[in-house]
Amino acid sequence: MGSILHINAKTMPRIRKEIQASLESVPKLAERFHLNVKTVLKWQKSTTQQQVICECRRVSKLPLDDVYVALKDQ
Repeated sequence: MGSILHINAKTMPRIRKEIQASLESVPKLAERFHLNVKTVLKWQKSTTQQQVICECRRVSKLPLDDVYVALKDQ
């Protein structure tokens, strides 16, 4: 089953990974993917932990508070 993206989503997981792995300048990446510079900076700075939380929330469809409790170190 494929992932369902927001109708206005401009970045896909593949594009986010390319942004994070790229050594190109931010303006060049923004132009290449037709994104705002702020969006490129956001995905370059996102951490693995943020990605795990987003993926867990997307898959489980739980509210953010419930995801926090589920992933909190005990």
